[in-house]
Amino acid sequence: MNLTSFFSSKKESSGIFVPAENGFRELTDGPGAPSVNEMAVYFGYEPDQVHFYIGRAWTPESAIQTVIFEVFTDKIVYVATHKSVTLLTHSMLNTFLRGFNVLEEFDDVTANEILTAGIENKSLTVKFLSKVLNLQDTEPNGVFYSSRLAMYLYFNAGVLTDFQPADGLTHWAKHLKQLNPGMVSDYEQVARKYWGDNYPKIINEINIQSDALFDTPNSVNNAFVSLHRGEQGTVNYKMLLVCHYDQPMTLEEFLGVNHGRCKPLWVDGRHRYQLGQFSYAFSEQGDLIHKNQIN
Repeated sequence: MNLTSFFSSKKESSGIFVPAENGFRELTDGPGAPSVNEMAVYFGYEPDQVHFYIGRAWTPESAIQTVIFEVFTDKIVYVATHKSVTLLTHSMLNTFLRGFNVLEEFDDVTANEILTAGIENKSLTVKFLSKVLNLQDTEPNGVFYSSRLAMYLYFNAGVLTDFQPADGLTHWAKHLKQLNPGMVSDYEQVARKYWGDNYPKIINEINIQSDALFDTPNSVNNAFVSLHRGEQGTVNYKMLLVCHYDQPMTLEEFLGVNHGRCKPLWVDGRHRYQLGQFSYAFSEQGDLIHKNQIN
């Protein structure tokens, strides 16, 4: 009996294949009907330490269903297939992974999601992240820079507790920079006009507007965009949310994000300002109590 007829005689597999010396072998002694989380634990990982990839042309009938990678790497932990697959070949896997790019798969947004979940679950250790991110000279306590993520990672008692982008941008600002670098550049230029070389203030404005953009329903085609368009075609999404979606705002926040662009009115002894097509009134405590469109 040749090898092909041997494998073709088997009608169904476990649907789980693991890397082996010369390819992949079927896992026959694993847990029955496992979830991805259960399989991660079976292979010695925390659930937050693995990432599943379903490819670009997935269907319920696909021969390969999912490839499970170690996070931030292209190391395959296991491959989940349709149970009709009794032999997994490199050719099948290469076809499924066509177009896969580890840097694109673990982009800024995905990296933030992984790190945030790891912090919440206390599941990302300095030992593990040192391995997958090639961190150098780490200790259980401290702050260490990851050139792979361009982030500072904070550890306490050997567990990840916080992270900060090295450039100061929030993950939505970084995501916007990837999607539309020209828009971020426009926000930066406008902010620089009013803040000069005060880099932290410039970054803060970019972060505020980026976060607000992704909080705005149908942001690009939102019905209120034209009312808050400013210099260089930028949109003040923060004030759009304040004016039309009742997002709260303090006077300090207002002056911070609109520095140099708002005009004080001083009416009725209250802090009142005009910004574009709207006026804003703040209480003595600094809370926004009224906003009104100027005809």
